[in-house]
Amino acid sequence: VGPLANTGRLDQADRDAQRALVTAQDAGYRAGVGAAYVGQATVAHYRGTHEAALSLVDQAEQAAGPGGQDLASLRAECYLELGRFSQAEEVALAGLAVARDRADLFQEAWYRRVLADAYVRSGRISEAASFVSEALRLAWRLGEQVTVSDGLTVSARVSAGMGRPQEAAMLLAAKAAMDDTTGLAVAPYE
Repeated sequence: VGPLANTGRLDQADRDAQRALVTAQDAGYRAGVGAAYVGQATVAHYRGTHEAALSLVDQAEQAAGPGGQDLASLRAECYLELGRFSQAEEVALAGLAVARDRADLFQEAWYRRVLADAYVRSGRISEAASFVSEALRLAWRLGEQVTVSDGLTVSARVSAGMGRPQEAAMLLAAKAAMDDTTGLAVAPYE
């Protein structure tokens, strides 16, 4: 479902997640039910219905039970879009700590980008600059296109917050070119 959502095919992603949910429920497969709810939550997030996405994240965690999929990154993203920056920061800091403990550089880059976004949106520009710089460095090195794309948006916000609108415009142009080249969808709430 994630790749379909990332490339803007939300209706197909939603149908796939609904089919997966029915199949997993029929089979009594808890982890599959949780994963299907994650798919639905991802689609809701991309459609800009973040409260619905948070509700589906809760259902996914409940369905999967202990040791289920880590949904902190999706939860933090929803909090960001709802303007609940302190909650996004809290979840992202915890996720960053886990990523570091596991030496998971993909997740570390992702959480650093989320933290940068929470910081810039709450006016903490210098903290945001530091976190987004490191997020982009890691994501670029790993070839993680979604985090690079999202990081360019956050970098543009940082530049704008520093009073550098031309730099912000250049970063958004670079993001648009990258998204066009890679086929990434622009989320409707950006």
